[in-house]
Amino acid sequence: VKDGLQAATEILEACNSNGVGIIAMTANVQKRDKDRCKNIGMIDFVSKPIEIKELKRKLVRCKHLFHQNQ
Repeated sequence: VKDGLQAATEILEACNSNGVGIIAMTANVQKRDKDRCKNIGMIDFVSKPIEIKELKRKLVRCKHLFHQNQ
């Protein structure tokens, strides 16, 4: 059994981060938790309970990031 950080690390390594973006969704909202997510390569962070407006805003931002890199 893996936690989200382990799973994200393996996904990003397997894909060499090519076109893969992971947004963390977690109830752990302390700065160190956010830093861990960023340090392994996640592109953003959404805290639980998830607010739909926030999630949509971050997905749109991610879409723009990937279109710029193509």
